[in-house]
Amino acid sequence: MNKNYKNYDSERLPIEDIKKFAKQYEEVDVWELIGEDENEFPFLIWNSEIDFNVMYWSKREGIIPFTYKDPVLNYAFAIWLKENAHPVFKSLEDAEKYAMDRDWPRI
Repeated sequence: MNKNYKNYDSERLPIEDIKKFAKQYEEVDVWELIGEDENEFPFLIWNSEIDFNVMYWSKREGIIPFTYKDPVLNYAFAIWLKENAHPVFKSLEDAEKYAMDRDWPRI
């Protein structure tokens, strides 16, 4: 990852700071930044700015959760997913139904 980005690993930040600091990722393809992987497709479970989970469909492992230790990068990735036509669900059950309907792995 580019060393020009400030890292906030494991810091406890209020949402206002997270949103402010996430601006460093505007106009950035965050999925490419963190390393795209053809075997894992990211999606989002989103209820609010403070209640969301970045998830992946893995060809090998099915649905897996993933959270970056950096809350700013995690939030920036979630926003990027929302704005770039990746699936967004209200619950894991909705994501599993979507996967089942498409015969995707759900292990």
